[in-house]
Amino acid sequence: MCMMLAIDTSKPIVANDLLGSLFSHGNDHPEGWGLSYLPAGDETRPATVREAKNAAVSERVQAILREPVETAHLIAHIRKASVGSAKLENCHPFEKDDHEGRTWVLAHNGTMFEPGATQPYYAQRKGTTDSEAILPYLVEASDMAVAQGADEAGRIEAIDRAIQAIAPGNKLNLAFGDGTHTYAYTNDVNKTLWRLRLDDGWAFATAPLDGRAWEPMQLCQLQAVSDGEMDYEGTPGTGTFTSDNVEYLRMLELLSA
Repeated sequence: MCMMLAIDTSKPIVANDLLGSLFSHGNDHPEGWGLSYLPAGDETRPATVREAKNAAVSERVQAILREPVETAHLIAHIRKASVGSAKLENCHPFEKDDHEGRTWVLAHNGTMFEPGATQPYYAQRKGTTDSEAILPYLVEASDMAVAQGADEAGRIEAIDRAIQAIAPGNKLNLAFGDGTHTYAYTNDVNKTLWRLRLDDGWAFATAPLDGRAWEPMQLCQLQAVSDGEMDYEGTPGTGTFTSDNVEYLRMLELLSA
């Protein structure tokens, strides 16, 4: 399984320690890494860099961490491939603009064992992962809500419904942002998404990255943070994922064959 980190704060923080901790796990997740963040003082479009290399030994990662990574909005990912080869276009996070001009960024840990709802979006991918198709699926749900006159709260509720619709049968650990909010969601009973209250906001990660008081995320509940404030906590839904899922076991057999 991959690992990811998301940060949303009210003012820029230096994220090097959390990033360094995430990237240090690269030997166990060697099929690439990615980082997308809004540099301090630049609130226009995220800077995104990806590389199909092990983050733990990447010279590019080392160069990035030698300087302060100062930001209020960040999503980072290291990849252990399950679907899709170890190529640059399959590295997370993925980007897409919506009809309102917002730039979305998404990282996913898990597998779409039942991708029926996201398969129509495969043609929009640049790579071959099942994860990448989740992004245009969510962007379209947001665009449709706006086109139907939804306000910001209604738009987020539409995103929540879209996620709940694809949760059953799939392993979903999501960290994504739409330019106004940072979202986190998990349906995995194995506690593969955690959150940490920061002085000026929140951090989300696949596992605790330091000795602070990280807590496991509520299952099947979309959470959305804006400028460091928890702006939305959805009603927990159904569709929890367990390791005895039949399709999951079948996938493991295929990967080990």
